[in-house]
Amino acid sequence: MPCTKPLRVKWFSDKGLSMVKALAGEEHIVVQTKDKDGKKAMYGMWLGDQDTKTENYTKVFGAAPKTTEMDMLELNVENDRVEDFACLKAGTVYIYLTPAKAKESIIPDKPAATGMIYFYKAGGSWKFVTEDEYEAKKASLPDVCFATDQFINKFSEASFPDLSSLRLEPGQDYNSDVPADVKESLSF
Repeated sequence: MPCTKPLRVKWFSDKGLSMVKALAGEEHIVVQTKDKDGKKAMYGMWLGDQDTKTENYTKVFGAAPKTTEMDMLELNVENDRVEDFACLKAGTVYIYLTPAKAKESIIPDKPAATGMIYFYKAGGSWKFVTEDEYEAKKASLPDVCFATDQFINKFSEASFPDLSSLRLEPGQDYNSDVPADVKESLSF
């Protein structure tokens, strides 16, 4: 029997949110909400096999979760830009109203830098080498450093493992000489 009148969902109303739109795929639900100030947010709930929930949420919802509470995930999408969305059998499509803002580089004084960026901490501050500078500066890079060609949201707030503990002396072996807790801190 089809639902002929809107129903209040207590989980959202308890948080001061009203549902704008709710759609379902075969094994998931996506809900667009807004708060009393009109700020939008997207939530998803996985209804499928609970053993595969973690590995499926990014694939199905099209976004990693921001927060999890019970089985409702706040989706990490650009909420202010979502004009519409659709749930497919095993996925979610978002239609954005405006073009995305250009993402700035992780290098504070070079916001337009693109390509591979090498970075490491020295003297308590981050040092950066762009792809264009790499050949000229590669000898000055530490033995172990980070490298990415991807945007890192809120880089200044991100935490990274201390790579200095990975510096090995000649004859040392990573598998036997690097402590397990250091290896664990590197899996992010």
